[in-house]
Amino acid sequence: MRKGRNKASKNSGPERRGQKMLARNLAALAKVNPNLAAWIQSEPGADWVESIRSNNGSPNLLIHDGSRKTAAYDLEDPWIKPKAEAEAHPTPQDAATIAVGFGLGYLVRIVLRKMERGHRVIVIEPAAEIIRRALAQYDYRRHLLDWSLMISAPGKEEIAYHLGLAETLNVVNQWNLIIEGYTKAKRGVYEELTRYTTEALNQMACNTGTVVGAGLQLAKNDVQGLPYVIRHRGVAELEGLFAHAPAITVSTGPSLAKNIHVLREVQGRAVIVAVAQALRPLLAYGVKPDFICTVDFGEVNWSHLDGLTDGDVPLVCLNRTYTRLLKEYRGPKFIVATPVPGLEDSVSGLLAGKGFLEQGGSVAHTALALARHLGCDPIIMIGQDLALTDRSHFDQADTAGSVEVRPDGEIRWRVDDPRSHLTAYPDGHSMGHVVRTPGYFGEPVLTNVGLASFLTVFETMIANTRATIFNATEGGAKIRGAKQMTLRQAVEKYCQRPIDRDQLEPLLTPAPDGDQLAKRAVEVLERELKTLEEIRKNARLGLATCRGLERQARQAGRPGLKTLLDKNYQFAMAAQQAAARMPLINVSMVGANRAIASRAFKTRGKFSTAEIVRNQDDLLTRTTRCRVALSAAKTAVETLRGDYETSLGLLKDYRARGVEALAPPNQAPVDLSDAEKYLERGNFAHPLLDAQRALRENPEDQRAAEVLAKATEARDRAIDEALRREKEESPETIKKIRYNELIEEAQRLGRDEKDFAAALKKLQEAVGLYPERIEARWGLATALQYVERNEESAVEYRRLVEVNPEAHAFRYELGLVLLKTGDVEGGLTEIGAAMAKTDQYDHFLPRLGDLKAGLGRIEEGLKAYVIYLAANPADYQAWAAYGDWLKKVGRENDAGAAMRKARAIKPTVNLKAVS
Repeated sequence: MRKGRNKASKNSGPERRGQKMLARNLAALAKVNPNLAAWIQSEPGADWVESIRSNNGSPNLLIHDGSRKTAAYDLEDPWIKPKAEAEAHPTPQDAATIAVGFGLGYLVRIVLRKMERGHRVIVIEPAAEIIRRALAQYDYRRHLLDWSLMISAPGKEEIAYHLGLAETLNVVNQWNLIIEGYTKAKRGVYEELTRYTTEALNQMACNTGTVVGAGLQLAKNDVQGLPYVIRHRGVAELEGLFAHAPAITVSTGPSLAKNIHVLREVQGRAVIVAVAQALRPLLAYGVKPDFICTVDFGEVNWSHLDGLTDGDVPLVCLNRTYTRLLKEYRGPKFIVATPVPGLEDSVSGLLAGKGFLEQGGSVAHTALALARHLGCDPIIMIGQDLALTDRSHFDQADTAGSVEVRPDGEIRWRVDDPRSHLTAYPDGHSMGHVVRTPGYFGEPVLTNVGLASFLTVFETMIANTRATIFNATEGGAKIRGAKQMTLRQAVEKYCQRPIDRDQLEPLLTPAPDGDQLAKRAVEVLERELKTLEEIRKNARLGLATCRGLERQARQAGRPGLKTLLDKNYQFAMAAQQAAARMPLINVSMVGANRAIASRAFKTRGKFSTAEIVRNQDDLLTRTTRCRVALSAAKTAVETLRGDYETSLGLLKDYRARGVEALAPPNQAPVDLSDAEKYLERGNFAHPLLDAQRALRENPEDQRAAEVLAKATEARDRAIDEALRREKEESPETIKKIRYNELIEEAQRLGRDEKDFAAALKKLQEAVGLYPERIEARWGLATALQYVERNEESAVEYRRLVEVNPEAHAFRYELGLVLLKTGDVEGGLTEIGAAMAKTDQYDHFLPRLGDLKAGLGRIEEGLKAYVIYLAANPADYQAWAAYGDWLKKVGRENDAGAAMRKARAIKPTVNLKAVS
């Protein structure tokens, strides 16, 4: 008894210490993230994780997934793999580490110890039970309070928040993504968040690359476009305008060819929101959208509306869209401002009152955001492939081209639009490497990192949208959260009543506060021109002191160094403080700022004049860093100053002469010289609209009449072909959509609700649609097993085995069902056949051992245990059961060794209960 009490006392000490440590860590976490701390405390435990010990006595975890049991860490030494992972990933100040899985914190603790100051660690852990166990092991308070450690739980919103926060706190030039091994043993818990994290990082890389590469151009667009957007209304006035009306968003993916013709029938019965690239194809089909959207800042954006700028379709545009487009588009505009919180009294903030829309990196995201902002419900998406066929876009779209996947997986895009500047590259443009993603009809489709990141954004937007979203693309990638339906079905079900478009008419006029805003803009531009000069002057003087410091650093004695340092600091700080009042300078300098924050510019000494004077390396590094920043600021000022002066002159002229001062130039003359080239490439939209315009200008233009006839004939053939294909393929398309819907619903019912009877009904319907499809048959066999209709389940499994004899899963699961029916020998035969081909079912070996031993085949049963324990040494229950069988056959010494193994891993194991 005394020995037992001592043991209990010994075990209770670490447990009490762990609880105290957990309480301290949670108290610290509550100061920075009270909601998370409360969630961690209140969330129930997880029955799939338990504490065990490694052979060296260190804490470990045993992860259960069905009958599979996996140690979270190496059973000999749990530090081995975390140390190797941490060493493989550098942790400089300008990087951040993302760990998917907290475990017991071994990896996180190593990273926290080795990382440079400024490095951030984000732990993604959806299981509160795991977080509690990790926080009970180690004192993380300092790291939690200074945000060097952030715990992201339980879902995608928290991950997005913490990734954004890390970039706000520091410039992050490198992301280390480390996926803890144990997460793969519980895929149902971790797989979705791992995928989301990977795609979110890809999206951030794309966005950062855009701003770094084009920061100065974005700033120029902000200033250059100001006169052409300031007198137009903003999207704020559109909020809720079409509440509960259906909307159709139109993008230009290759699948648009399947159903664009249906839009001819739905005008006036749905709000059609198109990306600007879709305007030409839509008009060629006789469809006039209610809104078009544009956000691109570069020259390629002009090609989408070249020749269409006299139109009257409302253009919803980001204020920093390509300036020529803003200047020359004559139709109504609704402006989307760029948010700059706290700096509304700047050129960047002048437009804040016009309102904002969620941006996701693609104009298609803007179209969805606009439909949502309008209050539309449902929202039906078409042309939203987010995947690649042998074409990059719908053939009628500008800058469309062929797509080729090379043997190494690289995607090449060759633009064949005769007027696109992108056709100048005969070898095409690299679109990165192939990524596979689930397709609209269930099979994987090809995409790339950029499109995959757009897909992630869509799924996030849809998850945060109250309206019902339908994906009627009828091709491309599957967009999670969007229900699938053909466009024809959606139109017939949701788009039958006329929408009240009259309410939009009063808003197709200049903004009532346009003149007042123009006056304010003049004042802000004049003030910021003075600030630009202030930055330029101090940057120039600061650069002069940098040159002096670089000379001094190489001279003995360094006479006058302190004076130069003081002057350099004075000028650099003056330039920095002035730039802080101008967001556009900061946008222009994103690339320089990221470079400055990189490891290459890291200094070792403290920031003090005495330290810098003593340390030549630090002096040169700090001087170079200062020179890079001041040079970037000076370049930005000199580049933007002319734009400021031009915009100021235009706005002053507007205030003096009115809208005439901002009148766009006339469109360029119609060019039909390349009409045949377009028609040869299957693009009738360009020549058709060009010919129509030419005939409006000159009804006697014979050449235009001939081109129009050819283009119209090509358009009509395309419509006839689409109608023919729709008639032939629509029943099958509808059937496929329904089939996939049934499979997904059955999976949800079984996985999430454990309602296997309801899942069975869905699967029976799916089998009725496609009797030979494996997914439905397999699901049916599984569901029958779960509702204890084992004889019927065995029939279905035998059919699967007969058709797919090499599919080991079917044979293995057939064996399990046969065991349930009482056919032990038959079950063992099938399971043995499957296990002979693969080790993925080795988790069944303990049960196999029990079954064989129970049939009197003791040696075969013991052999099964030996094989299993060699691969799964952390399963203390298997050690105990193995010991029990050894004891029954008189092998007392071996039995004792097995029992000791079990106790070493789990000291509290009840061996009698296991036996």
